[in-house]
Amino acid sequence: MSLESAAETILKECLAVKSDEEVLLLNDGNDPEIINALKREIQRKTNLNYVEYPEPEVQGEELPNRVEEKLLNADVFIAPTNKSISYTRARSKATRKGVRGASMPKLNKEIMETSVQADYKGVSKITDKAYKHLKNTKKIRIKTPSGTELRLNVESDKVGNLDGILHEEGDFGNIPSGEVFGPGINTEGKLVIDKLAMAPNSTGTELVIEDNRVVKIESERPNKLVENLKDIKGAKNIAEFGLGTNPNAEIVGNNTNDEKVLGTVHIAFGDNKFFLPDGDERIVESEIHWDAVCESPTVYFDDKQILDQGKPEFLK
Repeated sequence: MSLESAAETILKECLAVKSDEEVLLLNDGNDPEIINALKREIQRKTNLNYVEYPEPEVQGEELPNRVEEKLLNADVFIAPTNKSISYTRARSKATRKGVRGASMPKLNKEIMETSVQADYKGVSKITDKAYKHLKNTKKIRIKTPSGTELRLNVESDKVGNLDGILHEEGDFGNIPSGEVFGPGINTEGKLVIDKLAMAPNSTGTELVIEDNRVVKIESERPNKLVENLKDIKGAKNIAEFGLGTNPNAEIVGNNTNDEKVLGTVHIAFGDNKFFLPDGDERIVESEIHWDAVCESPTVYFDDKQILDQGKPEFLK
């Protein structure tokens, strides 16, 4: 599959871009071939507004004023940026204003040619089934072959889903897409890192979690996760539980992509303001929001088995 067909999927199937809409394409230094494929497809369908800006130093850093202004005045935005704009105030303001769009941090050719080109009607059906289960769940249990044993609670009014269908005013999500999620609440137990794209050498690190916070870290070697948990404010917070629902996705070492893999769950550290309403006393702001993917997990929503060593029982 080509970059052109992936770009068409993004504009047609995911965003349903209309001929009278302006599409803002943001770029902080991603692969020119990907950017050019998106440019051509946007120009083939409608009006392009293309903006380049320097790559921010950290995730969540606010956008330059000139970029924020254009974002707030766009009809649709596409952000295949190196640093995600998902947790910026500018993106939140644009979404509340009614601008719809997609964040695609560190999008690369491999992801464009696989996960992005999923059948999003199919992804939507899988996501909807998982969402209905999660909405009716109070307690989640997770166990993995590597040693993870976690328990957490769910509040149904804070559960969300991302299925890649972003057709309505103010819709926002990631592409590639496919997950259900909720904020980490009362998380307890042990998490053994299987895959963490932002710190690939952290595999095997063991984290003891109490009252939604990492309280003990064991690792055979220094790694970026251990450093950040110790040094970055809010990093020890358990921010999110998520379950992947994209059958086209495979783990490739990209955070946004890997968390979407059907048959996996993920636990995120750090910033959780995206998942909680303004003013919630449990909001934790942090420089990071890192998703640790659990491979081959056995997962129960209350007493119902959802995944059996990665096999999606909820689809039967």
